[in-house]
Amino acid sequence: MILDAEIFTQDIGNLERAIGDGQYDVVLPLAVATEIKIRCSTDPEVARRYQILEKLVMERKVRLMTARGTFLSDLSLQSEETESMSDVQKRKARIHTRIIDVASFLLKKSAISSTQKEKTDCGGLAKVFVVTNDRHLRIQAASRQILSSSIYNLQLHIQNNSK
Repeated sequence: MILDAEIFTQDIGNLERAIGDGQYDVVLPLAVATEIKIRCSTDPEVARRYQILEKLVMERKVRLMTARGTFLSDLSLQSEETESMSDVQKRKARIHTRIIDVASFLLKKSAISSTQKEKTDCGGLAKVFVVTNDRHLRIQAASRQILSSSIYNLQLHIQNNSK
């Protein structure tokens, strides 16, 4: 499961349940973690949730990944971005691109591991999908044959599997 910043900032309770039951390998692109960190300065609730994210990364319940496929062990590397973050639309487009890049990398890696019948760094992924409420990101994912889900559909899936 690859997360978008909106999912983390809107619905931490369901996210914590999804992570807690170990049903999913959760990957957070570094660009998304950077976006959440930027929002901390203007929203105290996001800052509180960022602390939860730091804890989940340290406990290895959430894996932090760069767009180039490198897993990081903590949030001390704050950004893959080097240019100014003034234009919100451009920043959002770059984050979407990074999310799709991470998903593509993991999808490719899972396809290789399933043909070679061996586990990958990602634990032998069965499915790669992006969780986002952003319709444009879901369309972008679909155009690259990447599964995606809204948080609502993920909640339904978790509820049905926990019964």
